[in-house]
Amino acid sequence: MITLQRSVGEQALVEALPAAVAAVAALLTQLGDVWFLFLLLGTLYVTSGRPPGVGAVTDRDGAAFVLALALGAIALTTGLKALFGLPRPPTASVAVGADLLPDLVRPVYESTATADGAGFPSGHALGSTVVYGGLALALEVGTRRQRVAGAALLAGLVGLSRVAIGVHYVADILAGWALGVAYLAVVATLADRGALPGRAFLAAVAVAVLSLATGVGFERVAVLGAALGGMLAWLAVGDDRPRLASGTLAVAGAGVVVLGGVFGATFAIEPEPLPTLVATATVVGGVVALPSALDRLTV
Repeated sequence: MITLQRSVGEQALVEALPAAVAAVAALLTQLGDVWFLFLLLGTLYVTSGRPPGVGAVTDRDGAAFVLALALGAIALTTGLKALFGLPRPPTASVAVGADLLPDLVRPVYESTATADGAGFPSGHALGSTVVYGGLALALEVGTRRQRVAGAALLAGLVGLSRVAIGVHYVADILAGWALGVAYLAVVATLADRGALPGRAFLAAVAVAVLSLATGVGFERVAVLGAALGGMLAWLAVGDDRPRLASGTLAVAGAGVVVLGGVFGATFAIEPEPLPTLVATATVVGGVVALPSALDRLTV
């Protein structure tokens, strides 16, 4: 295990924050959580096949590119956390202000305002930098400067929220931001700024395979399956250009939610490596293949 001193005394400031600030931070931190990014990018991907006249915020290649970026970011995070094995702050298991909430919502709040496992680098900071930065490259709304500013704002809020709820040191966040920018820059160059999403999927698979050098853990196997499923599905349907009707889009959206439920259940159960690999590959591959499959069924 690598030893690294990360605290700069920020915990005293965190412990002094009002409970209301911690509650807002616990809400903002969801913008970088895996469940939110899965639904966001899955929905973006299936709606990128809208019919002419309806409009879409990005094309299918761009949506696939950002989805692949997210998989690579998760793979990079899980590998580095296993490599460093550095603990979170002592406050990571304490949900500030939970005692002020009704019993009905307290468990949900506690799950969003706490964290366990290794803490360096911050996966939320790294992932939100890569995903929102990728969206700034792929989206077709506003100006590039506006998109970059929006991405920086969102990644900044997510990172700061992790410190505010006491689950990361500032050093974890800074490392996550820096690694996120570096990974985004490298993969965006390899994938020609999203024009070649297959290369982004390949990069995600490569990082996921390398992460296994730190050990065959559940999360590392899960992300490898997800990256493989996404890459194989893209190789199979990437040349398709489905233009889904409005009614079919609703079905596609429901499909993303169902697949997201399977994804969440897999992480809740944490099965053996082979079932984990198959389950996450099926989920992400299913999302990637969903528009093409629905298009063929409705022809």
